[in-house]
Amino acid sequence: MLILLRNPSYFLERSPLMPTLSPLTLRKWLRKFIIVFLCFGFIITYYHYRSSSERHHPRVVNIGYLRVPNDEMLAISQDSIKQALAKENINVHFTVFDSGVEANQALASKSIDFASMGITNGVIAMSKNLPVELIWIHEILGTNEGLVVKDNQNIHSLSDLKGKTLATTFASTSHFSLQKTLESQGLQKDITLLDMKSTDIMAAWQRGNIDGVYTWEPTLNNIQKQGGLTLLTSKDLAEAGYPTANIMVGRKDFITDHPNITQTLLQCLSEAKTFYHQQPDQAAQQIAKALEISPELAQLQMSGADWLSLDQEKQYLSNPTQPGKIFDVLKNISQFLYQTHILPKEVTDETIHQFINGHLLENLTEKGGEQHE
Repeated sequence: MLILLRNPSYFLERSPLMPTLSPLTLRKWLRKFIIVFLCFGFIITYYHYRSSSERHHPRVVNIGYLRVPNDEMLAISQDSIKQALAKENINVHFTVFDSGVEANQALASKSIDFASMGITNGVIAMSKNLPVELIWIHEILGTNEGLVVKDNQNIHSLSDLKGKTLATTFASTSHFSLQKTLESQGLQKDITLLDMKSTDIMAAWQRGNIDGVYTWEPTLNNIQKQGGLTLLTSKDLAEAGYPTANIMVGRKDFITDHPNITQTLLQCLSEAKTFYHQQPDQAAQQIAKALEISPELAQLQMSGADWLSLDQEKQYLSNPTQPGKIFDVLKNISQFLYQTHILPKEVTDETIHQFINGHLLENLTEKGGEQHE
């Protein structure tokens, strides 16, 4: 190029097919060519940079959630997640899922980035090698899940369940808890167990098709009001060494590309838990409005679960010297799902280790802090 600019005749001597151009004209054409070439290069660079920037700073974060009174529902009702991410010009789109099955399908198709579900569906996602990680525990289930029987069936203890018909939602936390309860009494083969959605359990109860159910709120409370006798709850199972939980999982590639966005989300959830611990009445009022239930019912359901503090959260998800508490929970549930033929093969310890991501909790604070991308 420098040769052409300094000596245009060089080009003419070696290009006999080209029309004769004066050195001055040739210089003008070459300068125009260089300007066009540089402009084209700038345009390519700009669009490459913009597309790269968009990849690293998504405009929308898609979150799937459960309509249950927990920390996520509280954060949504307070609009804290949207406000925190709006500071980075990121919008948030929330989608309600009635089951973990639907949430796992959405995660597999990458139509959502994060999803909340019962821990049993998290284990199913893990066993299917979905590229997701466990990043948060919303709550340890307690009196908000339980085994309820009809008070006119002469059922006063677990041993009285023999020969009865029970219903639960298969592959759910309630299913796991019920199975462990039956195992403790040696009743697995002595009862008829039906698989029902929580929305269908109430109708079956009213028709008299079942003698008892193991289910969660709000179905649990509705059945208790209609003559249901509670034999035990998931709090009893947790105390016996078989806790269950609602959890949040996220897509691995999104978490890897956007750790600060993920931390911002978790920070909002942590602050929602702190708010509930400090102001339970106000938290119940906010959740009641979001779920369109009474504050009294919201408070009852919220108090039925164990909202882990941030320190407890870290003990469950991460430990510098050994696996967190959640490891054994996942292992027990995976063995249960395999034994009940819901999983085709056993889940390895290595798979469980890879599923748990507690590193994101390290920079979170109990009451605040900003981790924005």
